[in-house]
Amino acid sequence: PKQHADNVLTEEDLAWGDTFRAYWLNFAKTGDPNGPGLPKWPAYEPQTDLAMVLGERFEPVPGLYKETLGYIEERAMIRRREFEATR
Repeated sequence: PKQHADNVLTEEDLAWGDTFRAYWLNFAKTGDPNGPGLPKWPAYEPQTDLAMVLGERFEPVPGLYKETLGYIEERAMIRRREFEATR
């Protein structure tokens, strides 16, 4: 949902909240966020690298934050090698 200057929620905001809440309730009950009337939230698989975007639309997107996460993983590997070299 968007931040509104008057802090009044729109119908769109309320619908977004209903969808988000439904995903969480389904996940809490069954371990699967999917349910009737909701956009399909695919299980993560490294081959497809789909992540669910919870924005103006709820949709799976491939490679979300791949560049950023790649950088973090690279830095972690460097630190690990540096640590192991001091042992």
